[in-house]
Order: sequence, then structure tokens, then C-alpha cells
Amino acid sequence: MNLRNTPVASNRTCASDAGFTLVETLVSLALFGLVASLILAALGTQTAAQASIERHDRDVGDVVRAQGLLRERMELMRREINLLGGGSLLTYGTSNAFDFDAPIFASAGPHALYHFRIALNSKRELRLYSTPNLGSVDTRLPSTEDWQSVVLLTQVQAVQFAYYGQDKITGRDVWQQNWLDRPQLPKLIRLKLSFTPGDRRIWPVLMIRPWSGSGASCLDQANQSDCGEAL
Repeated sequence: MNLRNTPVASNRTCASDAGFTLVETLVSLALFGLVASLILAALGTQTAAQASIERHDRDVGDVVRAQGLLRERMELMRREINLLGGGSLLTYGTSNAFDFDAPIFASAGPHALYHFRIALNSKRELRLYSTPNLGSVDTRLPSTEDWQSVVLLTQVQAVQFAYYGQDKITGRDVWQQNWLDRPQLPKLIRLKLSFTPGDRRIWPVLMIRPWSGSGASCLDQANQSDCGEAL
């Protein structure tokens, strides 16, 4: 047999049999890039959603802590007589601030009475001010320069207090915007609050019933006929 006439298989193969063409490689890279961008976009969306949830949780936590602290102190308010006020109490309030006397936190002892003030300052901070009853600060003055204070909330647009109790003229229990020179505590204190524009936090209306005050059946002047009229 003549081997010289036998066709010899070529040791070279076509480029199309050996791998991808340039066009196929470019298309594959484009597809990989598209998939990677979709994955990154999904991760970014998930991260943003998680951050939004965490911010919401922090905002809700701030409101819950502020309401809890105010409720803890205000429910324990005491009937402290103003020795210069003809029998009236040191408890007094307006539509945008409220002063009352209550025990300080448990670490200071159960009989350590402090004078508290809840007010909004010029920095849009809702603060709880406090000073010892037996201290040197004259609590009748509007200045809080020498008071201790804690920030309850920031970015607060406005606060609105209302007081439920006996009207000086009619003798009926009604909601009132002021509680001044009274011989008794209000039966209920209501605090409404709004945040600055763009702030998504929500403040549920805070309603406080002092333990040392007399009872009150009215909780919501919009739904209870025996609440009287708000001034």
C-alpha cells in the first residue's frame, strides 16, 4: 500500500471549531455586564430599603422614648403649694409649655421633688427641664438658664398643650388652653405635637392622667359628650 497517496489529516483546525469568535466573545461580555449591573441594582435597592427601615425604626423609637419619659414623670406630678400664690399650686401651663412638680428619677430617692418644665426652644428642640424644689432657681421666671435639661425630640415645629378640669367661671369640666393659679391639678393633660415640614415622624396624641389628681371620665373631647368644649 502506497502511504504517500493517503490523505494526511491536517493538524490545524478552523477557528470556529477551536473556540468563540470575536463577535461571540463581545456578546458574552455584554451579557455578563448586564447581569452584573442587574445584581448590583438589586443589592443597592435592598440596601436602600434596609436603611429606610432602620431610619423608620429609629424615628419610631425616638417618639416612643419621649412619650414614655413624659408619661412617667407627669403621671407622678404632686400638688405642691405655691407659698406666694395664695393657695394655688406650682403646677401651671399654657398652650406651649407646662410646669409641674414630681419626684426625680428613682436613683435620686423617692422623696427628691423637682420642678419640671416641658417646652420647645428656639432650636426646635422639645426639652424637659428640671431643677430641685429646694434649689436656688426661681421657677416663676421664664428663663431656664440654670436648669438641667434633656432633649426629648428635635425638628419639632410646634407643641400644643390642653388641660381638662374645672372652668373658673362656669365650674364645669372642660378642655382649656391655660392652667394658671389653680388650687388643684388638671384631671387630664393633652399634648399634641407636629414636626417640621419633610419630617415623616408621627406623634400620637399624648394624654396624661395625674395619679394624684381626681378622676376623669373624659378622654377624647371629639367623641365624649361630657368633656365640655375646648377653648
